[in-house]
Parts: sequence; structure tokens; C-alpha cells
Amino acid sequence: MKRYAIEVTQSAYEDLLRIEEYVTSQDSLTAAAAIATSILDRIDELARFPMRGVVVPEFTRFALKQYRQVLQSGYRIIYRVDGSTVGIVLVIHERRDLRNIALEHALRPTKRR
Repeated sequence: MKRYAIEVTQSAYEDLLRIEEYVTSQDSLTAAAAIATSILDRIDELARFPMRGVVVPEFTRFALKQYRQVLQSGYRIIYRVDGSTVGIVLVIHERRDLRNIALEHALRPTKRR
């Protein structure tokens, strides 16, 4: 079975750090670690099954059908498949307004980790 490479943008990495900080402040370090681990495990699954996610509904009206998402622990993992690489673009809480967040991320540097 083909395994895709995973690339996490700097913005997505920072999203995950913010999630950990928030959950730690609202609950506990243990809860934050559990959520972060579940998100990272879900991202790892994309290396084997990158088309598992659905097209991001908010992006379809802009003809951005190459962006997909999977849900994990109340968070949306938004990514793009490019050749044999899965690029993780955003990790956001499912209740947040994606339009505002996408604009925020578009204005950030695109350096990858």
C-alpha cells in the first residue's frame, strides 16, 4: 500500500500548539496531550488513506475542491493532497468560523515544518 508523505505547514503546527495551550488552561495537561495525540494519529492515518476526508464545504463555492477535511476530537484537520504528499493546512475547532480563520492563515507566512 502506498504511503503518502505528510507535510505540516507552520500555521497548522501553531494551531496544534494553541489547541494544547487552550485545553491545558481549560482542563488539564493530560487532556491536552490526549487531544493532541488523537489529532496526530488522525493525521498519520492520512498518509495511508488521504482521500478519506470530505471536500471542505465552505471552499466548494470558491472552486477549492482540492482541500479536504477529517474530524477528530471536535477539531477539523484541513489538508490538501498534492501528488504523493498530504499537506496539513489548518487544525481548528469545529465550531470556529472557517472563513475568518482561512483569511487569518492566508496572511501568515507559509514556511513548512
